[in-house]
Amino acid sequence: MGVEDGVADLHMHTVTSDGTCSLTERIEQAKECNLNAIAITDHDSLSNNIEGRTTNVGNLELITGVEVRAGV
Repeated sequence: MGVEDGVADLHMHTVTSDGTCSLTERIEQAKECNLNAIAITDHDSLSNNIEGRTTNVGNLELITGVEVRAGV
């Protein structure tokens, strides 16, 4: 697999958890960096603005994820 297959950032947070940017800002940043896909992986929560497992925003694939904290 090479860059010609696409570039993605599969671990991003938004203000829904401990991030500093909104979902809209993350999407714009991804477009500016010419990413093909991003995954929003906020801590223990899903953004209210994301519906379904994947959503296309223009040429950007937005993947719904979640980072689950596990205690030991």
